[in-house]
Amino acid sequence: MAVKIPIRTVYSGEDPVGLSEFQSGEAVGYAHGGTGLTTLGTAGQILKINDAGTAIVWGTDEQRDLSTYITSATVSSTYVANTVFQSALANTNSYIATNYATERAALANTNSYIATNYSTERAALANTNIYIATNYATERAALANTNIYIAATLANTNSYIATKFDSANVSITNDASTITSAQGSLDQEDEILANPAGFITINIGGTNYKLPYYS
Repeated sequence: MAVKIPIRTVYSGEDPVGLSEFQSGEAVGYAHGGTGLTTLGTAGQILKINDAGTAIVWGTDEQRDLSTYITSATVSSTYVANTVFQSALANTNSYIATNYATERAALANTNSYIATNYSTERAALANTNIYIATNYATERAALANTNIYIAATLANTNSYIATKFDSANVSITNDASTITSAQGSLDQEDEILANPAGFITINIGGTNYKLPYYS
């Protein structure tokens, strides 16, 4: 739709006498929803309030130019100029290639690097089961079946303890008569343990020692 010219009322003094199109130089003021402007601003300008705060005018967009706000005085000296970063990181691949050639060569092919530098470890761990089977055969045999191993060793705790008493030359005799003495052979002040239930024989250095026990 083409741009249309607004209609206004024509007055004769204070009396309206007809209607007419807006004439050159006429505009709607801001009080009635217009701008009060009759010309178009230049490229890049914006509408803003004048310095006196009394009208709408065309003006420069000052927010576009931050040079007055950002100066060397407002920037800390600890900041590094962008050109420094651009120089160091202009080409990341080239920078790494120049400064880390050794690392790149070593890691160019991880598998090859490991194969070259850790051949012993790779051979040992190539097959964990084979490695364990070869180097820990005794442990594997002993622990192949924990339940069986424990059952074989401690199948009967009482029997196991009994065999250990035998190897220590310890025996139990349910008869105290062989270590008793007749009263007639005792002095009046002798101390005795009367009526033991039996005695335990311990062989130490080829000599039997008998320990009475009581039920």
